[in-house]
Amino acid sequence: MTTRFCSHCRFGNSDTARFCANCGAPMSDPGDDATITIDQAGAALASGSIFAGRYLIIEELGRGGMGQVYRAIDKLINDEIALKLIRPEIAADERTLERFGRELKIARKIVHKNVGRMHDLAEDRGSHFITMEYVPGQDLKGLMRQTGRLTVSKAIALTKQICEGLGEAHSLGIVHRDLKPGNIMIDREGNARIMDFGIALTAAGEKAGDAGRWVGTPAYMSPEQLEGLDVDRRADIYAVGILLFEMLTGRRPYVGETPASVALKQKSEAPPDPQTLNPEIPPPLARVILRCLERGPNKRFPDAEALRAELDRVETGLTAEGRPAGAIPPGHAKAKARKKLILPAAAALALLAVATAILILLGGRGAIESIAVLPFETSALGGADTVYLSEGVTEGVISRLTLLPSLKKVIALSSVFRYKGKTVDPQTVGRELGVDAVLVNRVSRRADEVSLIVELIRVRDGSRLWGSHYPYRAADVFTVQEQIVSSITEGLRLNLTGEERRRMVRNYTENYEAFYAYTQGRYFWNKRTAEDIQKAITHFERAVQLDPNYALAYAGLSYAYCVLPDYVNVPPNTAYAKAKENALRALQIDPKLAQARIALAQLHRRYDWDWAAAEAEYKLALEYDPNDALAHHWYGYDLMNMARYEEGIKEIRRARELDPFSLVINRNLGQALFRAKRYDEALTVLRDTLRTAPSFGYLHFYIGEVYLNTGRFQEALQEFQAEKALLKSWAPRIDVWIGITYFKLGQRDKTREILDGLLEMRKEGFVPPTLLAILYFTLGRNDEGFRMLDEACDEHDSEIRQLRTDPAFDSIRSDPRYPAILKRAGLDV
Repeated sequence: MTTRFCSHCRFGNSDTARFCANCGAPMSDPGDDATITIDQAGAALASGSIFAGRYLIIEELGRGGMGQVYRAIDKLINDEIALKLIRPEIAADERTLERFGRELKIARKIVHKNVGRMHDLAEDRGSHFITMEYVPGQDLKGLMRQTGRLTVSKAIALTKQICEGLGEAHSLGIVHRDLKPGNIMIDREGNARIMDFGIALTAAGEKAGDAGRWVGTPAYMSPEQLEGLDVDRRADIYAVGILLFEMLTGRRPYVGETPASVALKQKSEAPPDPQTLNPEIPPPLARVILRCLERGPNKRFPDAEALRAELDRVETGLTAEGRPAGAIPPGHAKAKARKKLILPAAAALALLAVATAILILLGGRGAIESIAVLPFETSALGGADTVYLSEGVTEGVISRLTLLPSLKKVIALSSVFRYKGKTVDPQTVGRELGVDAVLVNRVSRRADEVSLIVELIRVRDGSRLWGSHYPYRAADVFTVQEQIVSSITEGLRLNLTGEERRRMVRNYTENYEAFYAYTQGRYFWNKRTAEDIQKAITHFERAVQLDPNYALAYAGLSYAYCVLPDYVNVPPNTAYAKAKENALRALQIDPKLAQARIALAQLHRRYDWDWAAAEAEYKLALEYDPNDALAHHWYGYDLMNMARYEEGIKEIRRARELDPFSLVINRNLGQALFRAKRYDEALTVLRDTLRTAPSFGYLHFYIGEVYLNTGRFQEALQEFQAEKALLKSWAPRIDVWIGITYFKLGQRDKTREILDGLLEMRKEGFVPPTLLAILYFTLGRNDEGFRMLDEACDEHDSEIRQLRTDPAFDSIRSDPRYPAILKRAGLDV
């Protein structure tokens, strides 16, 4: 499916849309803009759109003097890249583009672990862009903004890595000329990567005097650059000195109101001694910085290797804490106090005694790596049925804990909620769920006050790691969630980034009524019946009416509409269009909301039939929330449908680790094992799940599939009939497999009767054409079967996802029409 941008708001819409789903403006004729590119150079690219027919836009990473930078998937090679969209006024100069081309040709020669790779300069319909390696993490500018300044040891380590990358470039005769914090990425392992070799320049040429413009960023430029003289590798050494100065002091050596005033100081004033700004800087390191900042190039370090060697010598004289051996840090107490002042407000609310206890108990051996949160007691709040609120508060704490990088496993809501209202032993629960600790709670009443007592219990020995009281009223539910998670964060000694902290304490709504409506929607969504999914939609819609910026509620609506055709007799096109509209609305509000990314992945798979885009969204969701069981589950299920069985089984098993008692995850693990022809394992999983929940949907069905494909036809028929007896709602899939089994048993008339019955049903409402195709193929009526598959593509029938792997299609795999249908359904990857 192609996408067109709205000419008014640049929102990405389907190629059949008559009005923009974002702003409601009329769309131009599809023939005028049928592919996904931009017709206005410099326009913003929408998340989820396709640029230049090749690049799936995931999110905007930032903006600068050159233009906008996006994270994208190159669909041609299925790899993540960074895409820099060049500002129109820069791209308009042909000499500039020629220069970029020459610079990139040279820069591509640099291959080093501390340098981001450059790829290509390209153009699409008047928009020029550069592609380069995407480095997950944050730039040095953002890191310094969050921390104020870095420790001595961290600053030295990063600077040495910058020197290594520069050394490789300099050996090839390449000078960066625009080193600055925004061009240094810190990857997830904490390593420095130099970015933008060959493109972080203006159109001025080699000398600043050309056209009267500077090449670089004045605050980080050497005096010879500012004077328009020739530059060599020592200009980069000067910039490294400023970077190191800024990392250690929290400010640049030269500060002014304008770039011109900064440049004047660079050329006329000696830099300040960094020790006067940070007494913890060792004298040898201060001398290194000042040598880098010498005005005369000949007085600086001759190259990056010499600078790195000197940093090695300085480092040798430091202790592990980043100070000279035996030195007393004069500013240590003040620095510690400053660090406390910048903690988020929610963390400050946590009781000091709680945080201290956790620090003592969790800091040593036996660190907590997995947690289960038992359902929160909400009956004390009174009012309406508080089971919804209990689920909402519990999920709120769980969803925050899943973002903690040190926790490898946080048990999902559906598995812990089985303990709701029961008197349980935390150690027993912890062992059942396979976790290190269990978060338990109880309500305490004293006079008119109601308090929530929360405790963290170690499973290994039953010890109480910490506990605290929280005021407990309906209006306090948001604060309580923040306080609990902040306490755990402090206890695990997590060095979270500013962005991680913000997401940890974020409330997606401050409207209690909207929150309550959302919790009701989640409650019914988790029940997974036709009636309950429709109820969930009603409650989610109520939530977004009460708070139009409630991203989680939009994601919930998207989930519900996404699975609606699986349970209710509605055309997929209608449901999926609504699902996509709500997923994109959620991402407009919060581009890093994992739940919305999961929903969009499903829609790329079910609606757009774009597997590369779907996989990219799943990976992005798991990057934002690696402990999300639903992301692992749905990703694994779709991997199964792409015949990537072992990968799919691995993902679904990971989902089961996070949500061990989820019936749907266990059931679909059995289905994935069946598709991989691991029949005995499949039967074991399915039978075990059936013993746990004898009436849960489709367990008999999948057991029947195993029997059908291992020649046990009579047993298969019994299982399918047992399934039909359990399901009270519309279930044509069961009828189809009963028809297949009758055919295997030689009762072909019954197969034809079932087909005729489904065709009659089709006159009254939607019947998945894929299911009708299966019966046609079973009866050897292949022409009619392929006609049905064409209709399935037209109607976006979700059942067609099974086309590549379901044994029901084995009879047509050699038909020359089969590959064309696979391709049309996006299953030929």
